[in-house]
Amino acid sequence: MTRPPPAESCKVYTPRPLAKAMVRALAGGGKETWLEPSAGRGVFIEVLSDAGVPRSRITAIDLDHHKSSVDALAATYRGVDFLSWSVSIPHRFDRVIGNPPYIPISRLDHDLRRSATMVRVPGGRSTVPAKANTWYAFLSASLHLLKRNGGIAFILPAGWEYTTYAQPLRSCLPSLFAEVYCLRCRTPLFDSVQEGSVVLVCKGYEGGPASVRRIECSGRDELIAALLSLGNNAACPVGDVRQASCAHLSDGCRLGDVIEVGIGGVTGDADYFLLTEKRRLSLGLPSRSLRPVLSRCRHLRAARVTQQVWEDMCARGERVWLFCPPEHLLEHPAVAAYLSFGYGSAGCDRNRYKIQNRSPWYRTPLPRRIDGFISGMSSLGPWIAFRDMPGLAATNTLYTVRFRQRLTDDEKCSFALALLTGAAREGLSIACRIYADGLRKHEPRDLMDLRIPEPTRSRGAQTIYSKAVDLLFEDRPMDAMAMADDFVL
Repeated sequence: MTRPPPAESCKVYTPRPLAKAMVRALAGGGKETWLEPSAGRGVFIEVLSDAGVPRSRITAIDLDHHKSSVDALAATYRGVDFLSWSVSIPHRFDRVIGNPPYIPISRLDHDLRRSATMVRVPGGRSTVPAKANTWYAFLSASLHLLKRNGGIAFILPAGWEYTTYAQPLRSCLPSLFAEVYCLRCRTPLFDSVQEGSVVLVCKGYEGGPASVRRIECSGRDELIAALLSLGNNAACPVGDVRQASCAHLSDGCRLGDVIEVGIGGVTGDADYFLLTEKRRLSLGLPSRSLRPVLSRCRHLRAARVTQQVWEDMCARGERVWLFCPPEHLLEHPAVAAYLSFGYGSAGCDRNRYKIQNRSPWYRTPLPRRIDGFISGMSSLGPWIAFRDMPGLAATNTLYTVRFRQRLTDDEKCSFALALLTGAAREGLSIACRIYADGLRKHEPRDLMDLRIPEPTRSRGAQTIYSKAVDLLFEDRPMDAMAMADDFVL
């Protein structure tokens, strides 16, 4: 698989057993013509040749100028932009097979970007949007090159199932084919890449409509066995097979329709309003004059923030108290003294915009009915830490989460797991602000606009979610994602 620019570090190659199984899944009577639109080192060409397909019936395209030892086994065109080539040739093919480039179209150079965004998406008049990934353009272009009764087999990212920009093609795909299979592997298909993948197999072009048959496999070997069974025209004997309507697979749901994400309380002067337990005691402030809060990304370390979790942070000297005295404590000697501190004497700078424009100045407005917390700048990516401590709030370095409908704890956790799936993570990789040091920040609107797979079950989600979050903090994010995919998808 070639990913522009054509550098060795930008390529991920298909394992030969997987390529062989994909060829078998599409094999027919032996007279088919084949197209490989992203040839790379030519593993599909080699497998086709080994299967007895002559050079005259194999066409291979690749952007990379570097030749491969198997190029002679096909009509191979190196240094060619497939997307531009696809709209200029009259030929059509019985089979298209490959592992297309995975790179955002926005990162392509001008000419390649123009080629990608001129590709028409089958089933409508729209073209591939600039916000899409190159694999989507390759898939769309390849479908236009199929003969009647033709077939296609592509390795795609897990986001194929829920990515918003791919929704038009997902919706119409079953109407184009007699058979549509989406094979999902719960573990990575490639040794060097940890992202989840699917293998999309479609047969009988212009013979639809079909239902989407989804096959979940525990590992690569099981997925290969499932592909081989498709080639035998037999019912798939392995994997967890689910019949699914296209509408269910394509739509998912918008996260903002499930939860509301907002910023925590803006103090205006964190050095004054946020205190450690040690400082509270030294000032003699009663605990009732403060509010327990979370104020840093590192405060989110568990699936649920309980009273014990907060007390442990308090004991470690974290600033988890927010000075926010109620009216009946204003005359308490310690509270009155702290309110009277002048600026420069550990007092509050009341001239700051956020402070001078609120009344009373010493009370930070906080979100109501908080269900959980999210960090927009966590190195682990956004995930929900549920509130399990009455009265706990957060300052504006964190986001607060409120579910729009009353749900059970299991139901809430099932949506939290959906946020950890590979499909959601791919969407998050696009919807973010990237700073100069590479740090990514997701704004509340980015999160609420994200489309996530809609969970079809919730029983036991609390236990699974707790384990997935533990995996995140054991530096095993891919295992956490696999666990989320396994539960949600």
